[in-house]
Amino acid sequence: MPGVAAADDRSDSETRPDRSNRPPGTGDIDNDDRLPIYASGRSIHEYRSDGGTYTYTHTFVSRDLEERYGDPVLEFESETIPDRWLSDEITAKEASTLTVADRLVIGTATEHATAERTITEQRRAGADEVTGQTHLTDEIPLYHYKSESDAQDRQARKAPINVGWEDIEAAEVKSFLEDDCDWSQYDWLPEEPRYVNDDGTVTSTEAHVMDRIQFTKQWHVRLYDIDHETYEVVGQAHRDPLNHNKGVTVDDWHFDDAREEIVEGWMNNSSRYPSRSSLENGADWDSHNGNIAMLMTQ
Repeated sequence: MPGVAAADDRSDSETRPDRSNRPPGTGDIDNDDRLPIYASGRSIHEYRSDGGTYTYTHTFVSRDLEERYGDPVLEFESETIPDRWLSDEITAKEASTLTVADRLVIGTATEHATAERTITEQRRAGADEVTGQTHLTDEIPLYHYKSESDAQDRQARKAPINVGWEDIEAAEVKSFLEDDCDWSQYDWLPEEPRYVNDDGTVTSTEAHVMDRIQFTKQWHVRLYDIDHETYEVVGQAHRDPLNHNKGVTVDDWHFDDAREEIVEGWMNNSSRYPSRSSLENGADWDSHNGNIAMLMTQ
């Protein structure tokens, strides 16, 4: 039986915060609006040694999921991660399990798409024409998600979209960042996909670009080809902490800092100044102000 690195055996009912303080675009557990829910439960993080690497599996267990979807267990796609990301307490064993109380925004691809449309419509209705920001007319993905093996099934809202590009493909963005902006050093190439919900289509990560900061800490952007009127490519940029928050959160993701790191590098090597728009997708995270930077090619 796997060793236990840490545990939190409180029941779901003891860990449920005030449901009136829900993230944007979510509904009650029994909502009829086809919206995702803000589910309370337990996240179970399992680590199994493969010799130098670990298979990491995240499972979320919640009575809210059972009530909404008829199944209390959501097991996300497993990942292979290097042992250097993990604590000595975990790597001292062949297998370990960490259980913590958690809350996640969970829904089907359809429900998340409905949530994003709702947030976009509310943003447009409240747009202030006096502000200096450009308000998008195009409806683009607001978040990316982690998922079960079937991304059309239940997904968890993972992080905000915070950067985008015009008139370019993800492969070209990757080449420019690596060759011109010198984002060429990285700790580990992630193999696990993330997904965006784009006009009813679930699209997985097209490319990664990373730049090492120190040891296993790095800047990281996931790129998605979407081919929209306003953007051809969107990205989710963040700063990976030393352990990449695999089961134990040691640092926030610094979403705004990562966006500005990309903007600075792009501007230093391009003649086009970026525009900015408010997506209103920052309420879930302290390190994101809800803005996206649109970068253009020369």
